[in-house]
Amino acid sequence: MRRIRTAVIIIALLACAVITGILLLFQPRTLKTTAGTPLTQVGEYEGPGGGTLYVTPSHRLVGAVTLPETPYGSSFIVVPMDGLTPDFEAMQSFFLGDAMVCDYLEQEDGYFLLVNEREKVVYRNADILDWCTLFWLDCTDGTMTTLDKMEAAGIPSFLESADGEVLLGWQGRDSAYINHYDSTTRQRTAIQPVEVRLTFATPLGGGQYLGFWRDYGGNFEESSLDVKKQLAWVDGEGNLLDSYPCDKDYHVTETCVVGDRGYALLYHAHRQRCRILTMNLDRENRKLVNVRCYTLPRIGNSKFTDYYDLVWNADAGLQLLFLSPYTWDSGASILGAATILDDGTNPPELELHTYWAPERCLPNGAFQQGGETFYQFSTGNKRVFFQ
Repeated sequence: MRRIRTAVIIIALLACAVITGILLLFQPRTLKTTAGTPLTQVGEYEGPGGGTLYVTPSHRLVGAVTLPETPYGSSFIVVPMDGLTPDFEAMQSFFLGDAMVCDYLEQEDGYFLLVNEREKVVYRNADILDWCTLFWLDCTDGTMTTLDKMEAAGIPSFLESADGEVLLGWQGRDSAYINHYDSTTRQRTAIQPVEVRLTFATPLGGGQYLGFWRDYGGNFEESSLDVKKQLAWVDGEGNLLDSYPCDKDYHVTETCVVGDRGYALLYHAHRQRCRILTMNLDRENRKLVNVRCYTLPRIGNSKFTDYYDLVWNADAGLQLLFLSPYTWDSGASILGAATILDDGTNPPELELHTYWAPERCLPNGAFQQGGETFYQFSTGNKRVFFQ
């Protein structure tokens, strides 16, 4: 009996080792890193807190913040910039109240702004439909006008403007839609039912897009929804051309296309883990080919590393911003930009451009100015620029 018991234990251990080996074999490979030129701090400013601010292509600082005069609600602010210095004396603010900014689209004289009103509409136990309102913020006279309202699943998103139109994709209870608005009159001109509604969409030209598709299957009345998550290639009519399934625990937060090479940044739904998908775009056959998934590494001795914003740097190439704190709670961290070194054949590598910070700073994106790339990070009311 003792020999039988020993044999059973040995067989069980071998089975565990084999199963573990098989699971590790099919796990995405973790990307290697190399050291690049460190970042240097080139500026900073103190501003309103409670939100994330971005520098737009028109060189304005925008975002939702809590202002001292309206402490019980958020405001969308528009601040002109002189170099790396925001001119808060010339700031315009638009009070939103208890609303969350979903997306915005910059125009020369103002902004299309989409907010979630946080008024839940519940069908049985499926609490996924929210009221979203589209506003026009006029920077010429400081007015705020309601343009449209929709009952949407997930967060609607603006698509590439074309032919004097503004396109807004959203998922309704009965179908996905693309709303068309005249960019001059701001009036809605059409509501187009479509097969696929994308978020984080990157225009591919010719009215095509690459983005994230959260497919609810048209059923919002069940307590448990079997939601499919896919990276999708869609034409201008919202028809699905090709797709690639995402792991059920991951969703796409960014997409980027450089020539015929595509990238997608993925976040774990419940844990602080990040992955990246690389692929080739077969434009002739409208297919995603050679799709590969890689795990993004932890940087330094950190417990985790968060990655943000696929950024195209004209000098360095495609980059990811990252934050790598030393502890789970607030404290010192490594932050910076990781250049993706990718020849399209071998697994990519990350070239790290780092900066040691005494406190945790969150990436707020990168922007181009005078032919140079700057990175903005923030902690509380303080925003810091790096280069």
